[in-house]
Amino acid sequence: MYLEKVERGILILLFSWLIVPWIYGIYDAYKYANDYKAQLYSIIFSDSE
Repeated sequence: MYLEKVERGILILLFSWLIVPWIYGIYDAYKYANDYKAQLYSIIFSDSE
């Protein structure tokens, strides 16, 4: 939810008592964290010349 994916976060919280959404939530958080990290890396280390 901290990556501005509020709808997904709410759905995962509502269905978190099931194992499948829990596993999907872990995968989804990992995927978006890696995408976010790649964006930050490209901003920080972009060639400013």
